[in-house]
Amino acid sequence: FWRGLCLDKAGRLWIGTNGMGLYCYDTTRFELFQKEQGLPSNRVNCMTEDAKGVLWVGTKSGLVRYDGATFCRVELAGTGNFQEGSSVTALLRDHEGHIWIGTEIGAEYGELYHYDDRTLLDYTGLKGNSALTSLAEDKEGRIWFGFRKWGFGYYEDGQVHRFLGYPAKDCPVLVQGMLVDRQGAVWIGSCAPW
Repeated sequence: FWRGLCLDKAGRLWIGTNGMGLYCYDTTRFELFQKEQGLPSNRVNCMTEDAKGVLWVGTKSGLVRYDGATFCRVELAGTGNFQEGSSVTALLRDHEGHIWIGTEIGAEYGELYHYDDRTLLDYTGLKGNSALTSLAEDKEGRIWFGFRKWGFGYYEDGQVHRFLGYPAKDCPVLVQGMLVDRQGAVWIGSCAPW
């Protein structure tokens, strides 16, 4: 049961699973990475590659970076790290090279973070909301996010804009995936009725 896919600059396909670890396929063979190789959890939710070719891996038990040789837990000074039990559920590298991190804490709570190689920012406008399930960036640089409950929204110019799925009937409740196409349209995958 796969959970996330990432194609890196070298052409390798990374496949996250729901408890079997992280697979890497380089067109000739599969390589498997698990807790024994340095992952904090064998449940791998998402991945993204940064501008330096480092793979960021979101797991059920936190965030790690893989430099091609070792996994290193992301320790971000001044943040107290992610709360104990945080699951990293969505990752995105934006057009400026910054990493956006969506989390789930327990079953009902999530947070959004932004990391620019020096500082981790916590978007308090999203605190206390449902777990984040997906992230996407549109052509204007807006960061879109989807929730396990409560719909979706975007971040732009310091403001969080929300489209609530419940009790409103005009947008999805449970957003599982987001994509921005070549024309700039935002596509939303939902497994709950509109």
